[in-house]
Amino acid sequence: MHYITKSTCLFVLALLAKCFCMVPAQAQSHEMALKTLSQQALQEKVYVHTDRHLYTAGQTLWYSVFLVRGPEHQPDTLNGTAYFDLYLPTGRLGYRQII
Repeated sequence: MHYITKSTCLFVLALLAKCFCMVPAQAQSHEMALKTLSQQALQEKVYVHTDRHLYTAGQTLWYSVFLVRGPEHQPDTLNGTAYFDLYLPTGRLGYRQII
């Protein structure tokens, strides 16, 4: 059997207490860094809408692509190009369209 000495137990508790005391300060600095990054960097989101959830071989795939600015969800006019890739079940590229 292994026994933990009192000094080892106190050391581990002191180490854990120090770690937990630092977490709120570090979380605040990480939150500020993310906020600054989101304000400075352009965020774009792409939404793809299709006419069905499932398709069988030979069916036509109808889709719409929407590009919006991330935080505001307003239409984005800076980037007008989207790449639509359709992959086969084997993992190979089956179809590509530049929109």
